[in-house]
Amino acid sequence: MRNLFYTVAVGAMSLSGSANALTLLGATVTGPSGTVWRTSGSSIGNTSNYALFLASPTQSSFVNPANQPISQNVAVGKTKFFLSGDGFPTNGTGNSDRTYTLTLDFDGGRKLTGSYTPFANAFLGGNSIQDGRNVISIAKFSFVRFLGDSVSQFSATPGGNGNDYNGNFELSSVAGAVPEPGSWALMIGGFGLIGLATRRRHRIAVQAQ
Repeated sequence: MRNLFYTVAVGAMSLSGSANALTLLGATVTGPSGTVWRTSGSSIGNTSNYALFLASPTQSSFVNPANQPISQNVAVGKTKFFLSGDGFPTNGTGNSDRTYTLTLDFDGGRKLTGSYTPFANAFLGGNSIQDGRNVISIAKFSFVRFLGDSVSQFSATPGGNGNDYNGNFELSSVAGAVPEPGSWALMIGGFGLIGLATRRRHRIAVQAQ
């Protein structure tokens, strides 16, 4: 019975940590005014829809320089991405909105969100998601307009408006203590087997008397 219990416990631990690493498939920054910066999907000719360029591990290492789809694994620990987007509105140098919301899309339809206020330079926090035994959340996020030309509307090369947006976000992946539903099912099933084995041994012992 001790061996059975050990097998069940090890199986549950293996299942809870066996999920593949999260894969980041897209990022979107939006403001209440309706302006959208998005990785892959921005359409030329839409004046309020811009490409969002991600760079990692350095600010010049763009993962989608031509606005192509992205697919980036999220490692355990902290992963930092830099953000760049063409300036809007085109007739000014100030931020388009008082707040910005970052939405990250992952495989399996999972999403993370977080908000930032340029005026206070404050990250307002967001939600978290579970991946195996890891809890992933946005640890930092910023997005602010500056006096510089780093990208154009649909390409990670200078052009378009000369007052672009720069920022970054940091993903935090830490070990969590809450097993996934599959782990609970395995453990409950294992405890049931242990109970049946105990009852069977007791019945055999009674019959032998």
